[in-house]
Amino acid sequence: MAPYFLFVHYTLVTLSLRARSGSRDYAKSHPFASWFVCLVSCLGGALISAFLLGKSTLNVFYVNNTNLIYITIVWYLVMFSPADIFYKIVNINAVKAIILVLKEVQRVRNIQNGVNTVAETYRGSSLDQIFFVAVLIGSVRGSGAKFLMRPLDSFIRGTIGADNEFLKPTFSTKHAVLSSILILLQRMGYFKMDEPLLITILFAIAATVQLALLFTDIEDPYKKIEEVLAAILFKFPDEAVKEVKKKKD
Repeated sequence: MAPYFLFVHYTLVTLSLRARSGSRDYAKSHPFASWFVCLVSCLGGALISAFLLGKSTLNVFYVNNTNLIYITIVWYLVMFSPADIFYKIVNINAVKAIILVLKEVQRVRNIQNGVNTVAETYRGSSLDQIFFVAVLIGSVRGSGAKFLMRPLDSFIRGTIGADNEFLKPTFSTKHAVLSSILILLQRMGYFKMDEPLLITILFAIAATVQLALLFTDIEDPYKKIEEVLAAILFKFPDEAVKEVKKKKD
């Protein structure tokens, strides 16, 4: 099933690239630059994790020769298919819903593989020692394309903007971080649950939210949590000090 999940991943990444303003016209006038951004973005999780773990990033391209062909085919179909037929088909809500669900299957497995990679790399270290690294790599493996695509596309086009995943993280990135943390906490014994069951629950939540975001007008569910935490951690201390000063005055 691996090629099909990769095809789904490459399709979603290329659709995200196409959704950027002027991307199709840019691809027509600068096809190599557009293809290169798509290529690097599709392999973003593997590239970033290899770099962070001190491994050769070039090996990612060497090991994935067949995948380079898949990426090229998907990029061409999304950008240049006759009558734009492929782009129109994959943008039908019913088709896109299936693609999004399949993508979440791959995403949660990539997160799990990222955590496993760190555990193997730092074999002999306890989980609490490698906790931050495992969360970082798991998150990157789950949402690496989002970290690379927007900054790289803007850089190659010669535009400057603050449109990147660090400043404006999407639901996928936030859920990847949370999933990495929960997988590690489960392995450390903080709660009793079989890991396959945890993986299934994380997938079900992500798939449900992605479908809700597609078919309804709801916002990122993590946004409300962020607003509450931001108010408690960042606004409340200043307001408390101001309140104390008012009482003294």
